[in-house]
Amino acid sequence: MVRFGILGTANIANRIADAIESAGHEVYAIASRNLERANQWVSNRPSKKKTIICYGSYDQLIEDDQVQAVYIPLPSSLADSWAQLAAEKGKHILVDKPFSSAENVLKIAQVCRKNRVAFLDGTQFVHGPRLKEMQRMLQSGVIGRLRKVNAAFTAWIVDPTNIRYNPTLEPAGCVGDVGWYVVRFILSFVGYDRKVISVYAVGNETDNGAMDDCCGVVEFEDNITAHFDCGFTSGYRQWGECLGTLGVLRVERFQGAPVPSSSEQKDPNLHFQFRQVGEERSGHIERVESETQDIWVSSVGKPQSVLMIEQFITLIEQDKEREKWITEAWKTQWLVDAIYESAKTKRVVW
Repeated sequence: MVRFGILGTANIANRIADAIESAGHEVYAIASRNLERANQWVSNRPSKKKTIICYGSYDQLIEDDQVQAVYIPLPSSLADSWAQLAAEKGKHILVDKPFSSAENVLKIAQVCRKNRVAFLDGTQFVHGPRLKEMQRMLQSGVIGRLRKVNAAFTAWIVDPTNIRYNPTLEPAGCVGDVGWYVVRFILSFVGYDRKVISVYAVGNETDNGAMDDCCGVVEFEDNITAHFDCGFTSGYRQWGECLGTLGVLRVERFQGAPVPSSSEQKDPNLHFQFRQVGEERSGHIERVESETQDIWVSSVGKPQSVLMIEQFITLIEQDKEREKWITEAWKTQWLVDAIYESAKTKRVVW
């Protein structure tokens, strides 16, 4: 059993605490810059398995030798430095996205290597069985040669006091927030090692410099393109698709949907669609008219948040895949940075 400490009392801290306990591990301590807030967080927890230690500063938690791993759901302007400090103290770190820059992801990774601790970013959907099945189908050639990956994640967030509208706390705005998921979806199919040729993004900024809307195109080598759309100024949309020469894979709410409360309802997190559009005949491709197929992936009986915790525990116990997950976090943030730079400067990057 791994003893976790949590830095901060953000809403997502509760959900990840649930996942930690569901995976069979312990939420040992919680830290806030306000001790009263930490105590309130504990009193609101439904689990009473064990008393959770409360700290009134982040330093106190990472100095606690009983804490083995730290979950960090802080704003990106704060998370990078606290991730490095925790790793320096020999703590394995699970850091919520985004980061403040790809350069800082590399700095965090270097500290983790030096201290032989695990580092994982908090993107949940990449650990679920649906994404893995979609990747398997892509690799099998069922959609032919990949040509495009398109994805969108937008939401209606109008509260100007939301930290997403504070460039000091979240400098990349919507690109770092919902845009991170869009970029991660794209890279999950294009590949993390595929060269980026160019990035062109168009964004909108509020009066205080927060980016609240962004869309554009990424050109990869091998004539593959990706169209992305993210923002806080329109209705809720969350979808992704992979277009090949022979078929299309499409998924709604790729980042995750609420799990049904009844076992009689199908879990939308296990669903995606496939449609064949072409067939190879005598050395060329002919158009095919076919109905869209609904595909339901077999359940593993655990939500993707728990699967993420289990992957993190595997990285703690075994170091052979640590570099893979570091690369994925770095490349995601690298492309997020490029998109933000293009939108900010109104220029094509690379």
